[in-house]
Amino acid sequence: MRVEPLTGQEQAWAAAEADAFTLTPASTSDAVVVAIAGDFSACDVWFSGPENWVGAVESVVLRIFGNSAGGRVLLAQTALRDAQHSEDGQGNTSVWVFSVRGIPVEGFEVTCHRASAGNDLAGGRFTLRAAARAERVAVAGSGGLSAAIPVTVASGVVVSQAQASSLQATVVQPSAASLQATVVQPSASLLQATVVQPSFSSLHATVAQGAPAVHANRWPVVLSDGTGVQGTVSNPLVTSRARDDAAVFAAASGVVSSGTAVAMKSIAYLWHPASSSKRVEVRRILVSFGAGAGTGHVLVRAMRITGVNASPNGTPLTPVALEGLDSTTLVLQTNVTNPPTRASTADYFCVVAPGTLADRYEWVLPPHGKPIVLRPSVAEGIEVVADVKAVLTAAMQVTACFEWVEV
Repeated sequence: MRVEPLTGQEQAWAAAEADAFTLTPASTSDAVVVAIAGDFSACDVWFSGPENWVGAVESVVLRIFGNSAGGRVLLAQTALRDAQHSEDGQGNTSVWVFSVRGIPVEGFEVTCHRASAGNDLAGGRFTLRAAARAERVAVAGSGGLSAAIPVTVASGVVVSQAQASSLQATVVQPSAASLQATVVQPSASLLQATVVQPSFSSLHATVAQGAPAVHANRWPVVLSDGTGVQGTVSNPLVTSRARDDAAVFAAASGVVSSGTAVAMKSIAYLWHPASSSKRVEVRRILVSFGAGAGTGHVLVRAMRITGVNASPNGTPLTPVALEGLDSTTLVLQTNVTNPPTRASTADYFCVVAPGTLADRYEWVLPPHGKPIVLRPSVAEGIEVVADVKAVLTAAMQVTACFEWVEV
């Protein structure tokens, strides 16, 4: 081992370089591989040698000790494979093993041993460089100085963050009313936080939840939209899963003639009486019409209705449940001669059709937003009409189909 002494300048470095070293499978006890004596407070340790020294199977462990007043104290330790290292592509590696700052000693010693078996490890070389430098305490590695040291001070304490990921502090409350700590942000890009206990009763505590109880003893969970509770008939919680389980119905009118004169003809309407507590959500309306001949045009409209005639005439149709066990109280009324009471509002949709056109139109529920809703316990409905605006040479034949969900 070669040792280069200090030059006499306080901040100069002294270096010790070990000869090539071989570590056999039997080397399971610490052996000193490089050391340097003198009044130092800082050092760096490097390793260079074949790549198999940093293998997981070989598990080479290094330790660094400081000598002071006849004592030998462990400062840090690490597995060689866990330290920062690089390869040259020729089967060799270089490792920066330890960095110690701000710990006055009378010398440093580096030891090496294996924690598992394997082949001989030959050609390893260690370098230790030491100096006396006035620096803050810092150790790169684990071991000797890793445990927290309790400190009590009478006044304020400044905690500095040495690098972006290294800030860690533990604040202990010595008495019931005395917890107060402040972490100051020295510049705009660094950490700033204040933890203050303004009074004895304001200390926050964390209580473990414990084992789960039976269903009857669990805490209730209330869902709210900020104004009222959700999940009620009047304020339902709308989710895809809830609608997937809902009862679905459909009903079609059959063919209804529009007539040829300028007039409004009811093709079909879906009526929700006030006696029904179901919320009806219309999700599809399909209208098809067959051409007449010659001139004229028709508006096919979907309208909101607020009342029905006691004797509507026409034909009542019972809807079909998409799952046979479901049932509904709603009825589709078609081809009525005594029309319902129509709201003076805009239409849900309106399609213009010349007298010679044969086509279809489908309204479907969009992927976002509310559907067309017939509210629980409210008398209202939706109607499809053929509104002849200019005399037709021949009447159109129109059908209307509704599909809805009841929840």
